Amino acid sequence: MNLKNAEQAVKISQKMITDWNKEHSIGIYLDANNNIKRKELISLGGLDISLAHPRDVIKPALIYGAVGIVLLHNHPSNHLKPSKADLLATKRLVKACEIMGVLLADHIIFCKKSIYYSMRANKKL
Repeated sequence: MNLKNAEQAVKISQKMITDWNKEHSIGIYLDANNNIKRKELISLGGLDISLAHPRDVIKPALIYGAVGIVLLHNHPSNHLKPSKADLLATKRLVKACEIMGVLLADHIIFCKKSIYYSMRANKKL
């Protein structure tokens, strides 16, 4: 399956949410043609935090031979604005991905109502 846009990534990820009252970090791993190689839950957090360390995000990309990663996480509060922690985590992940030779294609925050915030579209990557 070819991943075409952020909206499609959100729809895929929404199906993976087991409890909308907790933050879930989800990775979608892509080949060079944006075909999905793998998707998986990276971490499950609390009401307002989901710890996804860069190594936990990048490791599956290395295992499955992915060249790109779309990282997504939900905000149970339904507020899309990225927190300072979200922005810092994205910055750290970009650096780690550069070192490992993997592209962070996007980091997307989404809510149950199918609305989302793309770091790429908002020039935060």
